[in-house]
Amino acid sequence: RVHAERVWIVDPLDGTHDFGRPGSIEWAVHIALVVDGSPSAAAVCLPGSRRLYGTAMTTAQRPTERVRPVVITSRSQQGEAEEVAAAIGGVVRSCGSAGVKAMAVVAGSADVYVHPSGLYEWDACAPAGVAMAAGLDVHGVDGSRLEFNKARPVVPGLVISRPEYTGSVLGALRW
Repeated sequence: RVHAERVWIVDPLDGTHDFGRPGSIEWAVHIALVVDGSPSAAAVCLPGSRRLYGTAMTTAQRPTERVRPVVITSRSQQGEAEEVAAAIGGVVRSCGSAGVKAMAVVAGSADVYVHPSGLYEWDACAPAGVAMAAGLDVHGVDGSRLEFNKARPVVPGLVISRPEYTGSVLGALRW
């Protein structure tokens, strides 16, 4: 697959733990077509909330009215997210799968999604593709451009942010 110009990267159940919790809607389905290392078409479906986001039909929504910016992260990574929130005067919220968190930024209910450690390509590719198509900034936590379909299918963490926060967020993540 790594030598192929085009490859599909699919996560049929992003957020397995949350899927197994009775009543949880914090899980997703991801699919992305990668061409030369970049997602060229992608979709993230949130079946529990009956939402579908895709590169051909999504633009970032204006943030909902709030006093402080929202940084969304995993329940297990709130410490790192607190540093990011402090840099932008924000608050931290946590929820389930990578797709749910990324689409919260696309939908306007969060301003930044940060996953400070390595992430498998199938967890990051479709959310990154949809977020980029929506006009959001997408990077590795080291500020790098994400590249997919590598021999080792791991990206160096994930940051999805509204452009006005990107510089401060990446600065806070350079420990």
